Amino acid sequence: MSNEVPRRDFLLAVSGAAAFPKEPMRTLPAEGDRVLADSANTIPALILGVLSFGTMSQFVASFIPDATRSVQLCGFYAEDDCPTFKLYRLQSAPRLAKPWHKQTADGGWWAYSNAPDLDIRMFGARGSILPSDASINREAIQNAIDFKYSKGGGVVHAAGFFFVDDTIYRPMSVRIQGVGRHSVLREYGDKTAGIDHPNTGTVFHTAGPGKPRLWTDESGDGADELLRPLIAELGENGGISDITLQTTRDENSWDIGVLICGVSRGRYLGLDIRGAWRKAACRMDATWGRNNPRLMNLRHLPEWFSKEYAILYDYGLTNNLFDFCRFEGATAFQVESGPNEAYAGNGISDSKLRACEFYNDSSAETLSYRETDGALIGLNYRLPRLGGAQGLSFESCRFDCACIWVFDIGYWSNLDVVDGREFAETSIAWYNYQDGKTGAAAVPNDRKRGRIRTSEKTTLNRGDMLRFDGEFFCNISANAPDHNGDVRPRNWVPRGEQGKRIEFKGPNINNTMDFLSDGEFGANGLTLRSWRKDGRIGLQRVTEGAVDTWGYLALNAIEWGTAYAMNWGLGTVALKRDAVDFITFDGADVRLPIIRTTANAANLNYDAATGRVRLSTSGEQYKIDIEPADFSLSKKIVLGSRPAWYRSNADGDNSKHSFWGFIANEIAEIDPRMVHWRTGKIIRHRFIDIVLNGQDEPIWSWPARYDDEDEAKTLRIEIDEGRWVPFSEKDDPLLASKMGYYQTRVESEFVSFEEPIPDGVQYERYTVHLVSVVQKLWSDLKELRSELNALKAAVPANEV
Repeated sequence: MSNEVPRRDFLLAVSGAAAFPKEPMRTLPAEGDRVLADSANTIPALILGVLSFGTMSQFVASFIPDATRSVQLCGFYAEDDCPTFKLYRLQSAPRLAKPWHKQTADGGWWAYSNAPDLDIRMFGARGSILPSDASINREAIQNAIDFKYSKGGGVVHAAGFFFVDDTIYRPMSVRIQGVGRHSVLREYGDKTAGIDHPNTGTVFHTAGPGKPRLWTDESGDGADELLRPLIAELGENGGISDITLQTTRDENSWDIGVLICGVSRGRYLGLDIRGAWRKAACRMDATWGRNNPRLMNLRHLPEWFSKEYAILYDYGLTNNLFDFCRFEGATAFQVESGPNEAYAGNGISDSKLRACEFYNDSSAETLSYRETDGALIGLNYRLPRLGGAQGLSFESCRFDCACIWVFDIGYWSNLDVVDGREFAETSIAWYNYQDGKTGAAAVPNDRKRGRIRTSEKTTLNRGDMLRFDGEFFCNISANAPDHNGDVRPRNWVPRGEQGKRIEFKGPNINNTMDFLSDGEFGANGLTLRSWRKDGRIGLQRVTEGAVDTWGYLALNAIEWGTAYAMNWGLGTVALKRDAVDFITFDGADVRLPIIRTTANAANLNYDAATGRVRLSTSGEQYKIDIEPADFSLSKKIVLGSRPAWYRSNADGDNSKHSFWGFIANEIAEIDPRMVHWRTGKIIRHRFIDIVLNGQDEPIWSWPARYDDEDEAKTLRIEIDEGRWVPFSEKDDPLLASKMGYYQTRVESEFVSFEEPIPDGVQYERYTVHLVSVVQKLWSDLKELRSELNALKAAVPANEV
């Protein structure tokens, strides 16, 4: 028996070698030599072990012994053009052959092994930087993705440059991993100063016009524009990392780089989407959902989608994360549900973009789209019953300063934009870009400055959390009409009576926006800043649907006025914290709440004539010509003042109460420096203005007043000199026809007196004179005591 076993193994080895293809195979001659030299030890390893082939063509042309269970390939088109990978023998032909199934010349069937480092080149991707390979590359990439999905998910690796002629579909739990985005902003493999640029990173580049298909249901009736996306994200728990996606800047530019079709839990790291994407570099489409049969049954979707995915679309665009990504296109980043409600039952909560960059592409292919309806960031997501999506944040991102809009917000709530910076690092650079060009080089008004544009539905129902925090050196403008045909942002009053409108304005351009700061616990709240040194900030309120501008804040006092047209109107202006007033002003009184006490003396001075509040100082550095007080004058003031008892008729006092004090007029006759003097008074004139809708200036104006004696405080107007009659909207046909509205207005006038009048006693000055008198009396007392002691000493003791 010992002689029969080696002889049998030897015959099997010879027959097997005869069946191998005649073209050279890697390692086969060496294996054959070892078989003939030491058949007892190596023939079982050859038959039962792993055979190596140089290429896929060698493998499929081979006759392989039945006893061989697996083989390895050292390349696909040529040896070492991809990582070494294995195939294992199938017991029978697959019921439905897939691209990862291969049949050899002897009729045997083989399948790819599920390698953790599965590479798209294992499926035939060329990466040869030839547009003619686009179809082969796209098919290989899709086959690698589908194979990984059939194994339950995992990572598909890619390294190099690959032209692609059609959309790549990514299913659930499959990630596409590159070796790094293309390192610099130049064409892949170009030359600089005659030196080839390194072909680094991973690039998927569109080739040709692509294949437009139906991908969205914005219209709600299926009549949507056909789109050409490069990668369509159809399943959750996946994503793309360290890859550059690029399209051309000519007539063959595609529409979308990455289209996220209503799925969640995607992770995108180091993704660089570059080129003239006609719609958006990255688009998150909320029209996908299992309740949308038009999209769930699209004919072009892969087989795996129709079988398993219709039940997955429950949560919408939640929990997606973008880290260190770059977006460039007509719109850099877009979330869209169209005019219809999103089909998902949830918003976009917990989705974040961190340290990302956003550019508007500047090519002619996207210019028309950008100037009509484009945006750097476009957000339009409506939820059933809630009105707007919630929970998207942009953290530490940078935004292109040359964009038309920074953010174009449709239906939204709970949006956080924190630590943002534009690429114009300083306001000077931004100003030079916008206004430093003249003539043909001037920036057109409709492309001038970044914008934050909202709709009246932006924060419907949940609209108290829209925050922009960062260095946005851009105006908030609306020169070009928005999608509703309006030439200014829609009115944004998210919480009605709980919020006040604040309008930001810059010179010579209509850039308006409403902001709300409410409940910023532990933060600075809302900071108002004009981007130009000669700009101004207007303060407004809404009363019964009408806008009333009650003041402006500005820096340039010559052109705009430090408090330009500060018409507070009738009513009280209150500054609040935690729903408690801490400063209120009603046109006459400024009130503070009950505040903490201190043992320190008062150090504030209020000038009744000017209304100024100033510090009271006593330091030597504030004084000159210092000399002792004149005792005779102090004696005159102290002994000449008449203490009085009186009752007060001042507005803030109870006339039934009594007080002790001096009379300022009497003290002024003794020494005018001991009283406060009033040189004039402020007279406030109230007016009723009638303003036509859409106009800024009133067409009629009447003097007005409140009758304080009337418990209802009826507002009256003066129609004839000295004749005051009640005012009512219904009394005027203009207002009754809703062609306009009325507003109250207050103008203040300072009227000087012919001579200043004493207004108050400077009681604190009495301290100086009282001290002077006390010191003199104390000195006299000491002198008298000395004289008395001397007299006592001179009288004999027995005479005392």
